[in-house]
Amino acid sequence: MVFRILGPLHVHGPHGQVRIPPGRQEVILAALLLEANRVVSTDYLVDLIWEDEPPDTARTQVQICVSRLRKLFGKETVSAAITTRPPGYVLRTEDGSVDAALFSRRIADARLLRKQPGGAAEAVELLRAADGLWQGDCLSGLSSETLRSKARQLDEERLTAAETRIDLELELGRHHQLVGEIQLLVHEHPLRERLRGRLMLALYRSGRQVEALDVYRVGRHLLVEELGLEPGGELRQLESAILAGNVPPPRLGEPGAGDRPPPAATSGAGVAAGAAGSEPRHRAPGAAGGADAAGRVLAGSASSAPEGPGAAFGSGSGESHGAATGGELAATGGEFGAGSGGGPAGAGGESGTRAGAQAGRGGPVTAPVRDTAEGAGADDPRPGRPAGLPEPGGRAAGGGPAGAHAPALPAEVPRQLPADTADFVGHETRISVIEKTLLGTGERRAVGLVVIVGKPGTGKSTLATHIAHRAGERHFTDGQLYCDLRGTSGAPATAGEVLGRFLRALGIPGPVIPDSLDERAEMYRTLLGSRRVLVVLDDAASESQVRPLLPGAGSCAVLVTSRVRMTGLPGAHRVELDVLGTEEAMELLVRVIGEERVAGERVSAQALIRTVGGLPLALRIIAARLAARPHWTLASMVHRLANERHRLDELTHGEMTMRASLSLTHDGLCPGDQRLLRLLSLARGPSLPGWLAGALLDDRRPFPSDLLEPLVDVQMLDVVGMESTGGFRYRFHEIIRVFAREQLAAHDDPATQSAALRRMMGGWMALAEVAHRRIYGGDFTVLHGTAPRWLPPAAHVDELLADPLEWLDSEHANLVQAVEHAAAEQLDEVCWDLTTTLVTLFETRGYLDHWERTHQVALGAARSAGNKRGSAAVLASLGSLYLSRSQHEEARAALSTALGLFTEIEDRQGLALCHRDLALLERFRGNEHQALELYDRALRDFDLAGDVVGRAIVLTQSAQIWMLRGQSAAAQSRLDEALGIYRSVRYTGGQARTLRRAGQLQQRQGEMTRAVATFTEVLELCRDSGDVIGEGHLLRDLGLAHAGMGHVAAARECLDRALSIREQIMDQGGASMVRLDLARLLTSDNGPGDRDRSQELLHSAVQAFRDRRMAPELAEAQQLLAGG
Repeated sequence: MVFRILGPLHVHGPHGQVRIPPGRQEVILAALLLEANRVVSTDYLVDLIWEDEPPDTARTQVQICVSRLRKLFGKETVSAAITTRPPGYVLRTEDGSVDAALFSRRIADARLLRKQPGGAAEAVELLRAADGLWQGDCLSGLSSETLRSKARQLDEERLTAAETRIDLELELGRHHQLVGEIQLLVHEHPLRERLRGRLMLALYRSGRQVEALDVYRVGRHLLVEELGLEPGGELRQLESAILAGNVPPPRLGEPGAGDRPPPAATSGAGVAAGAAGSEPRHRAPGAAGGADAAGRVLAGSASSAPEGPGAAFGSGSGESHGAATGGELAATGGEFGAGSGGGPAGAGGESGTRAGAQAGRGGPVTAPVRDTAEGAGADDPRPGRPAGLPEPGGRAAGGGPAGAHAPALPAEVPRQLPADTADFVGHETRISVIEKTLLGTGERRAVGLVVIVGKPGTGKSTLATHIAHRAGERHFTDGQLYCDLRGTSGAPATAGEVLGRFLRALGIPGPVIPDSLDERAEMYRTLLGSRRVLVVLDDAASESQVRPLLPGAGSCAVLVTSRVRMTGLPGAHRVELDVLGTEEAMELLVRVIGEERVAGERVSAQALIRTVGGLPLALRIIAARLAARPHWTLASMVHRLANERHRLDELTHGEMTMRASLSLTHDGLCPGDQRLLRLLSLARGPSLPGWLAGALLDDRRPFPSDLLEPLVDVQMLDVVGMESTGGFRYRFHEIIRVFAREQLAAHDDPATQSAALRRMMGGWMALAEVAHRRIYGGDFTVLHGTAPRWLPPAAHVDELLADPLEWLDSEHANLVQAVEHAAAEQLDEVCWDLTTTLVTLFETRGYLDHWERTHQVALGAARSAGNKRGSAAVLASLGSLYLSRSQHEEARAALSTALGLFTEIEDRQGLALCHRDLALLERFRGNEHQALELYDRALRDFDLAGDVVGRAIVLTQSAQIWMLRGQSAAAQSRLDEALGIYRSVRYTGGQARTLRRAGQLQQRQGEMTRAVATFTEVLELCRDSGDVIGEGHLLRDLGLAHAGMGHVAAARECLDRALSIREQIMDQGGASMVRLDLARLLTSDNGPGDRDRSQELLHSAVQAFRDRRMAPELAEAQQLLAGG
């Protein structure tokens, strides 16, 4: 056995157990194993890991995890392979190497044996062998709740198989041997009526009828006390049959089974008295009858078995409030086949279903893997064209002249919807109208646009999300984009910011995204012009915020929620939400607290609905409290809601406001939880990590999320996702945040609020600082201020920052808001320090917009406070940004001002950073001599500051000048020293940049074999870190090196792949450089068809060079065209 998931996840290789790193790699492997030899979509893996708000780099991080698993399998010689198959990955395993598949096969074999005459005993042995594969609950210890939920399906199949085996053994007359085993199972599953009935039957047939009846009595007591339910009809009939002595003997009794004849029939009253004294016994009407009823209960036919996906055995295994489904006890001797559609391949039955709806989308998109070489032209696996949507225009597979070649990146299909609401009720008419508007008519050419408006608390976002889930997967098969526009906050999202997020979700890397709003909108509309995408814009502030986010294609649709009507949006269909009607509100209460309680106090339920005015949010909060306290009556809740003195002013509806509802929940909390609720309102961001609670309370307990759970229990705080550490992420509803802020102002003095705020900001600062230190190997190439830090416990920090760059990326939105929050609160020192520390993230991931936005905010804060060092640090960092954008004049101005300030305060580190970037500016302008002088100054300053990584960066950059001058020895010396520094501090990014320069130097020296080896090494580093842009650069380098060696085929392959990447990330300048390289290669090779393709490439390149004023490249391309 290679893979075990029936218990904790274990992998075994030839040399013993293989340790799988906990966290994401473990989750991805488990998901692949649950669908072994079937495709699991990348989007599903993203949802498993991040669930609610995946970062822009989520797909890349999945690719990195898969790459690491492949390397681990290769290193440990594990006999399995993870291969890429659109839309995701497939884990190919050998027959019998996955315990779950072997379990399912044994179940299927047992099913066949059961149908054969005399096959029951062999079927039992197979079922016992299947159970022997288990070593605990399926995937126990796994951090993903979604996967655990899927794994519980296998747990249920195991239990159902055990029940079926017990049925067979009972029919074989093995009741004596079974009693102990069934007792243990009943102890573990006390509310499972089918098992309890089997225990009663085994005890009765063993001559222990009093104990059998006692088992019934205990079970009935549990059901009534815990669930308020009587036992099911089948169990009651079995009790009656035992009382009447009319239980039939085993049907398949085998020799030597040790059967005892059933006890002589006694009167019902006599047995009852012996079993339970004078305790009155519940009995179903007419159940005291004879063998007829018992025979029906115990000897049901296979026709009573449930069918279809999810029924691992014909006997059924579902439970409703702990009670077995109808016909469970009628399954004895029945057929136990059809495997669960959601289980592993080989479980029998239909295994191609899409199972496990979660986080706004179905489970893994699985499909049989085809071993035939099917290219991009294979049949489209998506559903057929939905009626009512126009067919979008076609798009070339390769995105340009290289369309005939396999693209290096898959098309992005975003699935960004928040989770749907399980207890959604009402609005059926509105939903139908909205869906028809979104889908439109077959001839529609305009975007389907719906605006849902209404008061806060009326369920606008809930309704929009519900509709988006219903329509998204069926009709908008190219993805669903979602963004909270923060219209009701003090800082609504800008259209440019949202477009940046959407473009990244659609596969465009940060550095390629244009700066201007108009150019972003054009790129966005271009990408959506050939796709079927649903866009959900939640909490919009204004029409001007929404207009740039509207696609241009009629194949797309947009769903907007807002507090304002937005009458200026042409063609928009507006839907205004009001409160729930009485019946809809009643249905909501029934779903949350149960039908019995509502039916028992119907008048009070109606009064409760009137008291809260039918507002869905208020109803959900109150219903949650009632569900958490089953001893409370609805009448008592109506009485509590009579207090109308404390209501939120913003949310009024008749005589009812939300403040009263929220005050009731708040007043039910203990003082410590009330204080935490108030202090949490200081936090900003789309979601909150658990450690924030510890910072606000100055509590360094090992599991800070425990502080937040009481607030989750009463729904004052929502759980919106899970971190890679296993901790949860939380979010306030905006209305509850407003309420908490009111409470904060009323109960906490300014000094208390300020201290909590500074600890929270100190937490963000400290974690970002440690992340930077772990990436660079120390506090290098950055300036720090004197603001106080607050660190969670060291073990928790290690968990959070196991992958420091990944943590920075996942907390990207919160970190940016922390900068803006610090500026607003005039915390200038932490503001500039956090801002400049985040450049590590902005530069690596290409978040150039946020680089500029945070720095402008921090610069304003530092200047307002007269903070010279902070102002200089931010200006120096802005200079680096402007250099990356080729804004040379802006860079010179920022760097020169910063240099003057650093000189004034005599800050060596700051001077070094300025001299380094000024040198780079002079190099770009062709002033090599001045550049080398500035580099020398930077080296001296970095040495005095003790910044070895700063020194290595200067050495790498200056080596480029010596290389271009033809002084290879000087260049090599600098590169060698830089590489040694990077390796000593384990800075992988620095190693990659330096090795690439070394490869270029080898190429210039004619050492092509060494250059190819160097470029290949760097290419792997780029792929491991998810650096798609770097991968494109290295493929071009490799292509040119192969061309220099005369390896034309290898050169063409590398350049084609580089071109595919450039085209897919819409980097037209870079793509045209590769087109020129390819045209040059094709012209020299002059193979069949090369001339035509060369001409095509050159025509495309000429236009791009002309648009970008790239004169030397334009001249060469025109010359090649003329010579062709």
